[in-house]
Amino acid sequence: MGRKNKNKIDQSVFNQMGREALLKCCNILDVETTRLIKGGITCDRSNNQLRSGIRRCLSQGTFPNRIERLASFLEEEWMPSTLDASDQEEIDPAEKVMELIENVRNSFDRLSNLQMLEVLTAWVENPQDCCYEELDLISETLGFSYEEIDEEYILVLPSPSVVATKIISMSDPDFYHSVIALAGIYFATEKRNLPVISAFIRAYLTANYELRITN
Repeated sequence: MGRKNKNKIDQSVFNQMGREALLKCCNILDVETTRLIKGGITCDRSNNQLRSGIRRCLSQGTFPNRIERLASFLEEEWMPSTLDASDQEEIDPAEKVMELIENVRNSFDRLSNLQMLEVLTAWVENPQDCCYEELDLISETLGFSYEEIDEEYILVLPSPSVVATKIISMSDPDFYHSVIALAGIYFATEKRNLPVISAFIRAYLTANYELRITN
């Protein structure tokens, strides 16, 4: 016979938690913290979705040791603070991801074909946080290739028009998994925070664009 769980969780406490504490609870209970949007694009679940997932897990039953760990966290580690204030008009993370795609597309639309190629080449040649298999796959998708010369592999650039045509014709999922994924490799943010990457991309592209205009 399985051991009876003696820990009783006051579920109202989750309404007082901010994101960091909610993610800790999800980690303890093994609750999904991301969700699929479309075409392989995933996003973080909102705080309210995390709360629903935690409550669903508790109502359906989970392993006693997870309940014990959760009870211990609530009693000994977590303390309410101003950072755990209830959410006000929480934005759906899926909307943030789609806004990111739109913003980056608009940034690229302001560039000439040559400027698009220059930006992507800089990202391909200077990865900051990289799995090289992923980088090679993305590079190939964008039209880049490698040629072996004197036992060294040299990056071969596609024509600017080829790059522009590929980017313009891409679906949102393809754009997300190539251009935005490449930006995530180049701008090595600690948690791959998409809004942060978006801000970096806009700043980088704007700087390059304004430099071209003034010269």
